[in-house]
Amino acid sequence: MLDRDVWGQGYALESGQAVLDYGFKELGRSELISLIRPENTRSIRLAGRLGASNDGQVDLLGGSALVFKFRRGNNS
Repeated sequence: MLDRDVWGQGYALESGQAVLDYGFKELGRSELISLIRPENTRSIRLAGRLGASNDGQVDLLGGSALVFKFRRGNNS
């Protein structure tokens, strides 16, 4: 989560890429997921920019969340 005053400055993209690199390279995972509330359009766009594909929907803490899947080699 980032404060609104730093939105649009590229921090989310940069940190998202760092997390994916860590998960794939350091942890050796072949897939990673991100759970995003359907109304969070900015995060949905970011997941797409990072190479995720929408993999359905799940129940999360009393609400719905979209599952975005990242596969090794598909992230930017």
